[in-house]
Amino acid sequence: MGLLHWILNLAALLLWIYWRTQAVRTHPATRRGNAAWTSRLGWRFGRWSFVFLLLAALLVVRAGFYHLAIPRTGWDARLSFFQFHSANAFSLSLVFPWMKLETQLAFSVASFVGWLVPCGYCLVLLAAIKPNSADARNWNQFLASQLGWLHRLPAVILAVVMLALAGAAYYGLTFWFRRLEILPPQTTAEEATRLACGMALHNLRYVAWFAIAVLGLHVLANYIYFGGFAFWKNAEAAGSNLLRALRWLPLRWDRIDFTPLVGILLAYGLVLLLDPERLNRIYQLLLR
Repeated sequence: MGLLHWILNLAALLLWIYWRTQAVRTHPATRRGNAAWTSRLGWRFGRWSFVFLLLAALLVVRAGFYHLAIPRTGWDARLSFFQFHSANAFSLSLVFPWMKLETQLAFSVASFVGWLVPCGYCLVLLAAIKPNSADARNWNQFLASQLGWLHRLPAVILAVVMLALAGAAYYGLTFWFRRLEILPPQTTAEEATRLACGMALHNLRYVAWFAIAVLGLHVLANYIYFGGFAFWKNAEAAGSNLLRALRWLPLRWDRIDFTPLVGILLAYGLVLLLDPERLNRIYQLLLR
């Protein structure tokens, strides 16, 4: 069941990405100057709506399947949430009982949000370091389709907006969990808010791991020749943009550039910083 749950989350995320791509292509601004747009609008709108409805149906049908299958398989439907606390940070392992269908629907939606938020964070990072070249035109169009009008914002503002959206999504989930009595009964509105903020910040660790992957591809593209493939050109350019803030440091020795190594170490340091206990210490310092 665990593997099936992972596959269904991946399928839901791919449906979301495809829906976003079709939604932007349907928008009149993306089809301006094309005489065939008006005649194809109805068909494109139908396909766009169908993909979104398919995603919603997947989440609902999955909830119904878990509602029927969990008592027969003995699988635990649970999610872990990180929360700030006045003393120590702690993780809530929330169990979603199978008896109520709405509870399983909450589990289905929450687990999908747990995939969607890190994906959005990584897209923001890619939008901030995107290469401005002809080889990256298709990739930049893809980023614009996923982020929509947010893609036009400066990188810093875009990051703040994405954090706020993630916090709002998790806050909506915690409100739902409180109504369904999934959260402990003594959970207050303030604790639910801290829970939402903790999850929004904790998921930033995926961005750090993603940055390490980008820098790893950057190193490979610099020291190994893979031909003239656009993927490796874009990986090299994206890594260079990510390391731009470190270029002023004297990290070159002869033909060896240690800047990517320092960047990888800094990204890994961010992974360690985003540990729940360390985040909670920062939270306590801010309260003083």
